Amino acid sequence: MNTPSTPAPSTLPFLIWSLIAPHLQRPAPLPLSKPSRSVFGQGDICLFMLVCKDFANIGYPLLYTHIVTDALHLLLEDIIDPAMHPRFSYTKSLKIEYSVQRGDLPLYDLLRHGGHIAWSYIGMDKVPEALAMQSCEVEADHLGWLLQQLNKAGAKEVFPKLETVAIGSIYGTESDLWRRFAKYLGDDKTILDLCAAECEAFLSNTGAKHYCNREVHGPLSTSPLQLASSAGSLHRGILSIVHFNKDIDQLPIIFGSPMRYVSDISSTENWASTLATLSTSLARQILARILHEQTGGTATRSDAVDMEIYCSSSGWARGPVFPFYLRSLDLCSHHDSIPSGQHQSVEKQRSMATALGPVLEKAYVGRDGLQPLIGNSVRFFPSADTPLCPACGSGVPA
Repeated sequence: MNTPSTPAPSTLPFLIWSLIAPHLQRPAPLPLSKPSRSVFGQGDICLFMLVCKDFANIGYPLLYTHIVTDALHLLLEDIIDPAMHPRFSYTKSLKIEYSVQRGDLPLYDLLRHGGHIAWSYIGMDKVPEALAMQSCEVEADHLGWLLQQLNKAGAKEVFPKLETVAIGSIYGTESDLWRRFAKYLGDDKTILDLCAAECEAFLSNTGAKHYCNREVHGPLSTSPLQLASSAGSLHRGILSIVHFNKDIDQLPIIFGSPMRYVSDISSTENWASTLATLSTSLARQILARILHEQTGGTATRSDAVDMEIYCSSSGWARGPVFPFYLRSLDLCSHHDSIPSGQHQSVEKQRSMATALGPVLEKAYVGRDGLQPLIGNSVRFFPSADTPLCPACGSGVPA
């Protein structure tokens, strides 16, 4: 209510209010900060927008230019209504987290969109595995349907300015939930494959320039193996970035499109053990492409490897040796002369990492019947040289 000493909002210049409004906005959480889920709310801006039409016009760019959400199903629930599309015309970046899967949901969330599964969590110290898997299935199915509706509506028309998409950048793989769900599904991963296909279509249709992912088993991941020359694959202009930890067991790849793999391990963790799991994941890429070609698939010269890897730390403790038939892909074996327990300086890490690039480049060419591709490029760098991620904003690991 206005008093005689307080001018009405309409009497103040629009520019002044446009300078005040950004101070009502909560800042986006930092990568891997894992804050309380309450940080996603922008209640102050929403209340500001209810004052009048001018205030709403100020608020829309603040809310929708850089979207950070852990409730994509709510953000896109009315996407089939063309009246909802103009708000997304501001959007340049999307940071998407998966919904919370635990029993401390606020009452409002339970009433608004909890569903019977979320209500079943109440009073439980630990969610039963079967219930958690059912919850994952519901979320994956819902996300796939929403993206399908978005693609039908015309993703480029809805998000004409979208440049970057980041998945799981804030919470990462803290609960290991989606890895367990993928294992739970066994060989029939249709629900994840369909969602991945819609995610890829969305990225391609919008023409996004950068896509990063920290949860490679989740439904908003890309397919484990793609050839850029194949119909339906991500467009060549996109840089796909996968952030991984020491337990990585799957690295999606698009042959013929730029890929960047970035380690999240700390500067003191055991680099050798991470290289071992990384070696296994890269070997799976090569074996998957061999299987693709042996079952009738083809690859062209435009499907060459274009890969950057950023991974190192000062710790070095050699683990078990790979079987002889995978020996050439055991990255640790190329540094067997390094004594276990020896601290590695940044310069030493740089030297060791640089030497691994040609090793991998050779491994991707003509191995065990793999069709040779001209123009393969694999570059390996120490973590200290990690560039700022254009999608989520993370840089050199702590």
